[in-house]
Amino acid sequence: MKLANHLLVMLVISSGHATAQVPAPSSAEELWDLFVELGTGFDPALADLYADDAVIHLTRRYPDGRTRTLQLTGREYKPMVRQAMPIARNRGDVDVYSNVQFENLGDRTRITATRYGTLKKYRAPHELIVGNVGSTGWKILKETGESGP
Repeated sequence: MKLANHLLVMLVISSGHATAQVPAPSSAEELWDLFVELGTGFDPALADLYADDAVIHLTRRYPDGRTRTLQLTGREYKPMVRQAMPIARNRGDVDVYSNVQFENLGDRTRITATRYGTLKKYRAPHELIVGNVGSTGWKILKETGESGP
């Protein structure tokens, strides 16, 4: 499996449900709630939470200690998220978040959490930088995540 697809399956919570229109989040907290709801509900609309110019850093940690990092834009990442939906749903690849914290950065908010991958049973740090992009509401501007072995 290509690194990008492997990381996507590990990091994106997804499904095969039809995409519904997502309401524009009006705050960082509302965006986070949608991120978790769409993810745990296996909804492909999760992709719509990303700004086209978002920067996504995904790091895969291998059992031998090696790491590989993939960097994508939101525009590149969104179709991958939608394609990975049925795979993650069929595998039962659900992520559970804990230790969620919000840090005000002025016109942006940093959201940090610990992500637990239920499929491979590992914990990893997860971070989103979100901001209000106007008529489409709050969007993910940057995401940094890891997947375990």
